[in-house]
Amino acid sequence: MPPLLSKTTDQRIVHHGMWERFKFIQKGFEGSPRVRLFYYDGTIEILMPGEDHETFAHVIGYLVTTFLVEQGIFFKPIGAMTQERSGVVSGASQICNEYKYYSGQSEI
Repeated sequence: MPPLLSKTTDQRIVHHGMWERFKFIQKGFEGSPRVRLFYYDGTIEILMPGEDHETFAHVIGYLVTTFLVEQGIFFKPIGAMTQERSGVVSGASQICNEYKYYSGQSEI
């Protein structure tokens, strides 16, 4: 059995602030593709995923894709597309940022 990871390689900063502050921070990180920003209910999260995160995200994405194909479920992979509701929430899925799927009108 492979050893468990003892320390994450992700870099994460959590800050509390209003929507306007989030938009200001977001503008400052434009052009930084490795930085991911999230906002929900007054919490601002800045994430810079490490190698382990990227590896596991791709493996999980592969498994989900394989399952959907084998089950004959039509889906549309949309990646880490940001979804935003002004003043309320901004970000991509925090479960698996790199892989989001839609089947019909519903998110999987």
